[in-house]
Amino acid sequence: MDVFPRAALAAARTERRSASRRIDAEDADLGIDLHTQSRGGTYPAYVFVNTPAAKRLADMLRPDSIYIQAGLDGAVEDMLNVNGIPAVTYELGAPEVFDEAMIARALRGVRNVMIDRKMLPGTPDLSDPEPFLGNLVTNVDS
Repeated sequence: MDVFPRAALAAARTERRSASRRIDAEDADLGIDLHTQSRGGTYPAYVFVNTPAAKRLADMLRPDSIYIQAGLDGAVEDMLNVNGIPAVTYELGAPEVFDEAMIARALRGVRNVMIDRKMLPGTPDLSDPEPFLGNLVTNVDS
């Protein structure tokens, strides 16, 4: 079973937006978009993916969960993925907060990707728990 059935949908939406938002990916080998939730919420460490190559990046980043989805219209990850460049968006907690543990975890994950891609020597640190893989996100309000 293909776990990335919506990749074609993301490609179609991204193609419509490519004229208004240009990314010169000529020299890019991969993309990792690191950021936090905007105001009003807190995310766990999770990664959006929509291709098998992006899933490999997510596995190396070691978030709490990996969310397989079609993507957002015009998102950087989608614009790169449809052009054959593996890319992910890595959500890292709450806005306007310096969460040292979250930052350290993200840095460890980016280093893992760089090692896996032979950009750095060494062995990836896969000591963080294996991510939960899902395709549905639910908000929890308290």
